[in-house]
Amino acid sequence: MPEAGNTQLQLHLSDEHDSDVWTGYRFYQLLHHEVVVWEEHIALTRRGGGEWTSIDISRLTGEGEPVRLTLRLVDKRSVANYPATIFIGQMRVVRELD
Repeated sequence: MPEAGNTQLQLHLSDEHDSDVWTGYRFYQLLHHEVVVWEEHIALTRRGGGEWTSIDISRLTGEGEPVRLTLRLVDKRSVANYPATIFIGQMRVVRELD
């Protein structure tokens, strides 16, 4: 559970693969002002409740200021024959009250 006052971006992420043998190739990335602030490879096994990812964005948020975030998928290594269908479901921002 996040500490009081922390702000979490919660994402529901999944894909069609159920294996982590291809780690290090394709990544989800979260950017703030074009700077990567979080990344995770898509080859993680996300079944059985692991579909939800929580990212602490407390340091990116200010009182009453809008926060512009970009979520993208990138290949860090050349991929010749590894198609992937990803699913980005619900997103929510949760702020714990002090």
